[in-house]
Amino acid sequence: MSAKISREKKASTETIPADIKAVELAPMGLKRIR
Repeated sequence: MSAKISREKKASTETIPADIKAVELAPMGLKRIR
């Protein structure tokens, strides 16, 4: 799961839509990134 979060983090940083998806997939993970 850690690797998946890292990938999502990179994608969300490059694209805004990815960020929204990350919120739905892992709101806790996004909060940590922010």
